[in-house]
Amino acid sequence: MSMKVLVTEKKHVHEDSIELLRKGGLEVDFSEPDLSKVKLEDYDVLFVRTYTRVDKKVLDRAKNLKAVIRAGVGLDNIDVEECKKRNIRVYHSPGSNANAVASHTIALIFAVLRRIAKADKHVREGKWNREEFLSHELDEKVIGIVGFGAIGRLVVKKLSGFDVEFLAYDPYLTREQIEDAEEARGRVKKLEDLHELIRKSDIITIHVPLMPETRYLIGEKEFKIMKSHTILINTSRGGVVDEKALIDCLKKDKLYGAGLDVFEEEPPKNQELLNLHNIVLTPHTAAMTEQAHRNMSVQAVEGFLKDFKV
Repeated sequence: MSMKVLVTEKKHVHEDSIELLRKGGLEVDFSEPDLSKVKLEDYDVLFVRTYTRVDKKVLDRAKNLKAVIRAGVGLDNIDVEECKKRNIRVYHSPGSNANAVASHTIALIFAVLRRIAKADKHVREGKWNREEFLSHELDEKVIGIVGFGAIGRLVVKKLSGFDVEFLAYDPYLTREQIEDAEEARGRVKKLEDLHELIRKSDIITIHVPLMPETRYLIGEKEFKIMKSHTILINTSRGGVVDEKALIDCLKKDKLYGAGLDVFEEEPPKNQELLNLHNIVLTPHTAAMTEQAHRNMSVQAVEGFLKDFKV
């Protein structure tokens, strides 16, 4: 008898990954992310994306579960420790969206630097005050990268043609791992103190997971020591930045601007944030490219199929 897979977010996983499962001999069913009315004991595998929570309550009902496949990088919506206790393997796709997120990070940097969103609105309103949009160029800036994993490294690689200086902060990596990385090309200097990076950087871009130790990593204290022309970019997780403190700084023009793809509450409803003139907002779309969409689903399924020969 073949293993049965329940795919809970069909619209959000790539069709190629579904085909891979079927070619591997698995029986595939579909449901909505809300699993409250699903007979979970009928399934051996759960294949989820973002909106399905695989917590203890779900695992208690999924008595025959052998694996959870997550089409994506983070595991925020899966109780990994509980899965370990039950000998349920968890598969995801680290690095699969790194190129997309790095590219989006750079797009936000330029959008904030050159005030693109505000200028677009200005023209659509029939205005033509060019002097209002005197802005800055990227060259001769110091770029501080918080978290030097796959995304942070690709940001360096993609910006290597500009006359910029790179600083990096990552307590989990050695100086050699950062400064000798292939993508760094000897252009990145590791700093041991986050506050030193913040003081020295003109642009700060964040690439860390949301964990207890990274919640509000950038908060009131950190904003106070930023330069007045600093740009903050966050494409990691909303809770890494204290939005209230960020809003206060932007309202008082204590920062040049910010670019956010992630928020403490999604979608954001804080009108103070939404009404700011010096911020560019995107709806958690940094990884939303055709290539990344496929990679996230297919890579996770391929990892599962290597272990489970059906």
